Amino acid sequence: MSDKSSLAIRDIKQHAHNAGSLITIQGSGLLGVSYVSLGGLEVKFSTDSDDRLFIEVPEEFRSGLVELRTASVVGLSNQPITLSGLAHSAPTH
Repeated sequence: MSDKSSLAIRDIKQHAHNAGSLITIQGSGLLGVSYVSLGGLEVKFSTDSDDRLFIEVPEEFRSGLVELRTASVVGLSNQPITLSGLAHSAPTH
């Protein structure tokens, strides 16, 4: 498992603009993520590597920031996601 202090979001790709669609988060430290929310709503997620995480957009989601949590670090996107799409990629630190 990666060092949890290295949690970072480098890019967000929204594959469709409706509930049930997937959002791909690219970054680092993602295997250590234990909680994900969109606009304050806890969401289902999966990860297949330390640099990629997948989020399923819930029915009740309209817009908001992506929040990722590990045991010791919280990461937030700089730009909100909406069902109409991302303005542009949203890296964080």
